[in-house]
Amino acid sequence: MIIVLSLAVGISLSFAISILSSYAAQTMEVVIHKSPLIWRTPLDSERLTGQADGEGDYLLSKLASGGIYELTEEIETANQIETITVTWKSKGEVTLQVSVNNGQDYTPVVYGVPLDYRSQRTEAGGQTTEDRSQISGNRIKWRVTLGEDSELTGIKIVYTDISGAGGSFGEPELSGFKFRKSIYINRGQSLQETAPDLFNYQILVLVSQSTDTSVPGTEVGCGGKVRADFGDIRFTAADGETLLGHYLESITGDEPNRIAAYYVKLPQIPEQGLPIYMYYGNSQAEDLSSGEDVFDFFDDFKGEKLDAEKWEIYPELGSCGLLDSQLKLDAAKVISKAYRIKDGIIEYRATTGDEARAIIRDKKGAPELTQLAYSSAYKEVEHSIVVGDFVKVNTPQPILPGTSYDYRIIAKGENITFERYGTEDRGQRPKGVPSEVEGRTEGRKEVSVSYNDVGGLKRGSIGLKTGSNSVSYYDWLRVRKFAEPEPEITFSGKEELTNLARFSGTTLAKKGNLIKVSGDAKGIYISKVISTPFQTRIMIPTWSIEDHGLSTIDYGLEIDISADGGITYKTNCESGSYYYASRGDFTAGSNLRYRVRLSRSNGRSDTQDLGLEVEEVGADYRPGNILLVSPNGGESWQAGMRQKILWIASDYEPAYKMRIEYSFDGGKTYKMIKKRLKNTGVYFWSVPPKLSGKKIIIKVSNALDEKIYDISDGMLEIIE
Repeated sequence: MIIVLSLAVGISLSFAISILSSYAAQTMEVVIHKSPLIWRTPLDSERLTGQADGEGDYLLSKLASGGIYELTEEIETANQIETITVTWKSKGEVTLQVSVNNGQDYTPVVYGVPLDYRSQRTEAGGQTTEDRSQISGNRIKWRVTLGEDSELTGIKIVYTDISGAGGSFGEPELSGFKFRKSIYINRGQSLQETAPDLFNYQILVLVSQSTDTSVPGTEVGCGGKVRADFGDIRFTAADGETLLGHYLESITGDEPNRIAAYYVKLPQIPEQGLPIYMYYGNSQAEDLSSGEDVFDFFDDFKGEKLDAEKWEIYPELGSCGLLDSQLKLDAAKVISKAYRIKDGIIEYRATTGDEARAIIRDKKGAPELTQLAYSSAYKEVEHSIVVGDFVKVNTPQPILPGTSYDYRIIAKGENITFERYGTEDRGQRPKGVPSEVEGRTEGRKEVSVSYNDVGGLKRGSIGLKTGSNSVSYYDWLRVRKFAEPEPEITFSGKEELTNLARFSGTTLAKKGNLIKVSGDAKGIYISKVISTPFQTRIMIPTWSIEDHGLSTIDYGLEIDISADGGITYKTNCESGSYYYASRGDFTAGSNLRYRVRLSRSNGRSDTQDLGLEVEEVGADYRPGNILLVSPNGGESWQAGMRQKILWIASDYEPAYKMRIEYSFDGGKTYKMIKKRLKNTGVYFWSVPPKLSGKKIIIKVSNALDEKIYDISDGMLEIIE
């Protein structure tokens, strides 16, 4: 087209390029949602075959702790990357760096925090500066560092690029949530020097049902838009999409001012802190509170029998078992089977007989090194730290048999602190609202002792125990991270209305593809609203699926598109086909949305269980602009001669019909040159002799929508 312009009308090639660049700046945008890039550690059986099981795009070798590893083969994307977000599954201390130029430049990433490669332009004093500190490209590599006793089992990368690739399909568990607030996590005001990142840290968040956050310690208010049971709460990383594990510990107070205490697991907290999001407002949401997802070790003893994968049982002289969601120990003990603590906080609740013991660290075969926290009604061991058979420290404040207490043990290197909290005011305050300045637990701190076990165990199994002729009941036990100072919530943002994808009978496969929920006859996915910078009048949807050798008809897949935010749709589109608002295919608008409908395969028994996976859905959306190139004013054309009218309408297909007209009264009225002609970009017009001596303007318009047009910027003179 550019060459045709330069030869046909004698304008320069650079001028033609300038025209096309100006036109392209206001037309043709693309949005693409696609499954993320996922690396996953294979199962033992997969290592033998070298084949993945469909749960990831790439196999991740099992990496030894304490090493640095780099992806050997880069992942090439179709276009230059603009943003990238990395999340991962790990234990221990794992840090990642990412490169988008094949490893030439690496940038550290924080879990779930998007990294922006777009240049930052700043104008000051007439000068424009461009920050290119993040070097962009289209070849992804990552580098990972594993700390001691650390494990990495998965990596997920979501990216956007200059072509319009707009990240993933979203998160099914956020579907239907109406509101969200940002919450900023700070590493603590007393931090005076550089500190390493915290990993898999459980932070306490106190959430008010109302807007009232005047209750001590309450950080986030929901304005009365959350359920009374707080089941419609979700927490995500800074990307607003990656779910963070949360555990609802307690709800206190009366409606409408109830307060919920949550522990939220943050995979990584950098020195500078980071934001997370809290979503709320969904009456149909499932409660996802899970101690297993949050704490390093957790058991609330709610099963029918004690979890044999967690515990080794030692009946000794008595017995142990579960009764009414409590662990009953009668002269017995339980020790963690696989879990071992190094540093951390052990918390548990016990209703005691005459005593209750917690095993802080235990090394099999070395009972003389075992560290215990001992709480009893007996003299000289009322509140003690014991190593082996020796009481190292004690405070003579006995327990009352048959009374419930909360206990906390802080193990940090050789130092051990053992605390006991009364529960007489339970229900008056949520967990975390202190009755004393130094306490962050539900009841009142009654006693605390500390001991420095020099040369003692620094790592070992945990457990619970009672001595002979003693029965105690344990409600729960958990282990969480210790940090000093503790991270804190410094502020929460204003309430925002959400813009989220909707999942109904649909979900995501483990590698991020969109699928129908197994067993459901139909499933619907509706994308979030994509605001377009112009009125969209042309759309070209595209998609790709996991190929099982069948057509989309066999699968029961239908894609619908909308430009008015989902009020109306063009249904059952074909991939790669053009759809026009001017033809009545859809209603023009600036809020793009698409809908995916999945159903069973039209009764075909051979495809019922194939599990259709949609890998990518995109839409090329366009305003339908037309640019008249020539004549554009100032020209002189001879009457009776053939002249070229040139335009650019690359938004449209070549077969789409255009209209050409002229006016000699400044555009008040028009005369027809050609009512309908194909969008070839050129028309040879035999100028009527009767126009000799006239000055006219030319108009090229959409033949089906006369409101879309372009006219000459100035008058064209017709001479004899």
